[in-house]
Amino acid sequence: MTLASRVQSWAVFVVSIAVITIGFGLIVEKNNPRTIRCEVIFDGLVEQASERMGDRLPNNLEEEVELIAETVAAIRGLDFTEVPKPTFLSPAELSQRVHSQVTEEYPDEQAVLDGRLLAALGAAPRDIDMKQLIGSAYSGAVGGYYDDRTGEIVVGSRNPGEVLSPEDRVTLAHELTHALTDQTLGLPDHGPDPKPEEDDKHFAGQALIEGDATLVGYVYGLAALGDEDPTALLGGGEASEETLVSIPHYLERSIVFPYVEGAEFICHLYAKGGWDAVNRAYSDLPKSTAAILFPATHSPVTAPAKVSTPGSLAEPWQFKETRVFGAVDVLWLFEAPGGDTSKEVGNPFEHARDWAGGTFSTWTREDKVALGVSLEEKPNGNEMCDGMSTWYERSFDDDAPAERLEGENLAVSGPVQSAVLRCRGGSILMGIGPDLETARALAAGG
Repeated sequence: MTLASRVQSWAVFVVSIAVITIGFGLIVEKNNPRTIRCEVIFDGLVEQASERMGDRLPNNLEEEVELIAETVAAIRGLDFTEVPKPTFLSPAELSQRVHSQVTEEYPDEQAVLDGRLLAALGAAPRDIDMKQLIGSAYSGAVGGYYDDRTGEIVVGSRNPGEVLSPEDRVTLAHELTHALTDQTLGLPDHGPDPKPEEDDKHFAGQALIEGDATLVGYVYGLAALGDEDPTALLGGGEASEETLVSIPHYLERSIVFPYVEGAEFICHLYAKGGWDAVNRAYSDLPKSTAAILFPATHSPVTAPAKVSTPGSLAEPWQFKETRVFGAVDVLWLFEAPGGDTSKEVGNPFEHARDWAGGTFSTWTREDKVALGVSLEEKPNGNEMCDGMSTWYERSFDDDAPAERLEGENLAVSGPVQSAVLRCRGGSILMGIGPDLETARALAAGG
C-alpha cells in the first residue's frame, strides 16, 4: 500500500527529508539493540572521513561544495563522472517548489481514493484531504532534492549563496550521494507508469537509496564537525520533526521509513560485505519492504509468497486496482490502530516479521470504497489472524459484533462500515465494506 511510495513515484525527484533529529538519533543513539551494528560502522566511517578531510578549510562556497563532493566520493568509494553544481534556495522557496511539484503530480482522483482507503483502515480521519496533507508534509520537511532526470541538486539554505550551515552540509552531502550513485550504479527506474502491484518492491528500492544517502550524509556531517558539538547538525530539524508528527501515524511512518529503516538496512549490507555489498544491491534490488525491515530473516532477493484471491463484487461496484499489502503496512497499522499508538497490537515488529506476502484489492461505488485484504503468514508465525482481528476491533471500537457464519473469525458491523475475517492455516482474508454483505463477499475468496 505504502501511499508515500506512490507520491514519490509521481514526483520527478529523489527527495531528502530533513528529519535531522530523527535520523541523527537513529545513527548515534547508544545501546539501541536495533542499531548497534550501525553505531560500529558509523564510528569507523567517521574516523576514516575525518582523516581524509584533515584540516582543509574552503575559502568560498564553490570550494566548500568541491570539498563535500570529494569527501562523499571518498566515504562511498566511488568517483563522480561530473560533480553537479547545486542550486541553493531559501527554505520558503524550496517549500513552495516542492509543494507545487507534489500536488501537481498527485492526481485529484487518486488522492481522494487514497484518503478513503486510509479511512477504511482506520489510519486517517474520514474527512482527510490527502492532497493538501501530503503537499504540506513534504514541503515542510524536505531539506533538498536530487532530480534524477536532469541531475540537478537543490538545497534549502537560510543564507543562499553564502557559507553553509552544518545542516546545509549534511543535506548537500546526502544529495551528492544520490548523484554519485546515480552516475556510477544507476538509481532504480520504475518507468513512467509503475505497476501498482509492485509498489512495495519500489518502496524497498527507495529505502535502499535513501538509507545509503542518509548514512553517508551523517558520516560527512560529524566528520566535518570534528570536536564541535554534534547538536549543531540539528539545525531546523525540530521544525521538520514537528511537521511529521502532526500527521497521521501511518503517513508519518511511511514518509520517514526510507531514511530510518533504510539506513539500518545499509548497515546490515555493509556489515556483510562493505560498500561492495551495498553496490550489488543496486543491481539486485530488494523484493519487498520485509527485506528492509528484517534482512536477517527475509532474503532481499526472494519474492513474496503468492496469496489467496479475495472475492469479487457485482455491479454497480467497480474494481479499481490490486496493490501490495506489505510488511510495513502490517507494522504501521498494528503500531497505531485507529491512529492511536496507545492501542498497539502485541509486538507489531513480531507480527510484521511473520509477513510472507500480501495484497489488497480496491472496489468503489459512488463515494463508497470496499477492500479485500489477503495475507500469507510465515510457517510457525505469531498468530497474525488474531492480530488482524484485534487491530480492526481497536481501530473501530464503536462497531458491534455481528453473527458469524461458519468459518468466520470476525464479523463486526458499525455505523459506517463492516468487516469480516476468515483464516485458514497461514492464509488470511479480510473484507471491509459499507455493509456486512459486501465485506462477506470479499472475505469469502475468489
